[in-house]
Amino acid sequence: IVRSCIMCLLAASVVSAGYMAVTYLDTAERIEDYEQRDAPYYVSNGEYLPSDIVYSEDAFHPLEPIAADIEIDYFEKDYNRVIMNCRNLLDGENVVRVPILLYRGYRAYDTATGENFSMLRSEDGTTGIVLPGGYQGQICMEFEKSYLWLMGEFLSLAAILFLYLNKRNLLKRIKQRIKIQKTDSEKI
Repeated sequence: IVRSCIMCLLAASVVSAGYMAVTYLDTAERIEDYEQRDAPYYVSNGEYLPSDIVYSEDAFHPLEPIAADIEIDYFEKDYNRVIMNCRNLLDGENVVRVPILLYRGYRAYDTATGENFSMLRSEDGTTGIVLPGGYQGQICMEFEKSYLWLMGEFLSLAAILFLYLNKRNLLKRIKQRIKIQKTDSEKI
């Protein structure tokens, strides 16, 4: 029964993939000019935005951070990791907005001292890094996996290993039963 279900699911996936290839891929518009494509920070129609954020097409299109009274000498964005050299020109706290959605797991810190900076979500969903008055240095903002996430990955790996080893033992037992049945049939 399990084998039949697996075969049915496999057949259904092959049929659906074939249907998509025939109906969609032949008619899809192909974009060859990569300069006109949307950048990797594009949020499409806002489907990944938090529910309380109002979608704006312009919100995630700046390639660089937005800040008033903050001097930025260097900025590098590599997927979800940002490094920038900056200086807060104010005596009080100031916020620099980075074109990344703020979700739990991000951390912003000074690369020299390791000092953590608090972060907030701006009105358009981008991340705001709060800099203390007169701050000058290099900031790194990156996503860090939580211990719960790492534990989940470990449990998934352990479950896969358990299933693999259990399958090997099951195959050995089946082979032993077949040998036993062959020897029993030879005795008869």
